[in-house]
Amino acid sequence: LGGTVPALPPAQSYLAHISREQRWLQSAESQAQRAWWKSYLQGVCPLDLPTHTQTPAKRTQQGGAVHFPISLEHSSALEKLARQLETTPFVILCAAWSLLLSRYARQEDLVIGVPFSGRTSSECEQAQGFLVNTLPLRCLPQADLSGAAYLRRLHQSVMALLEHQELPLDEIVRVASPERRESLLGSPLFQTSFVLEDFSLEAASFAKASSRS
Repeated sequence: LGGTVPALPPAQSYLAHISREQRWLQSAESQAQRAWWKSYLQGVCPLDLPTHTQTPAKRTQQGGAVHFPISLEHSSALEKLARQLETTPFVILCAAWSLLLSRYARQEDLVIGVPFSGRTSSECEQAQGFLVNTLPLRCLPQADLSGAAYLRRLHQSVMALLEHQELPLDEIVRVASPERRESLLGSPLFQTSFVLEDFSLEAASFAKASSRS
């Protein structure tokens, strides 16, 4: 920008990240996280949604995505509500998604995949490569809970995941050992995921940079 070349620190290689992760997986901290995930996911059942199509006999990697843009007006209202409830817009929207799934599946205990950046330390911040770790978020939208109580519970669960996000998903699957029905194909822990993409900061940064160039 402006004809200058920014001085950037050298990025760490992805191979260095993998080596560091392998060492961490042998540590006492990783064993503690394995124990936590095993307890957290004990007794989970696959999401059983009624569908108008038959389950394929052979597992594939094909899936679907639903993109739901939120207007600036609704986004502002959502942020205001989140501040009032002392939570985040992500938790509120994820709670709404889990409630919808709960109604369709008639389940009060379900798991949703939630992506985390995977950059949990200063060494990872500038590392090259895709470090995202998708974690199973257990949702318990029980009928006797009020909306506010459910949001508080889900908020606490998300915070707990943040504290135990270093363990890779394949390791979580290995220690959780969930029971699966033969008729259900897909991920052993979750069949749906929820992602909130906020482009407001990126747009503001781009506009600011453009005005300087």
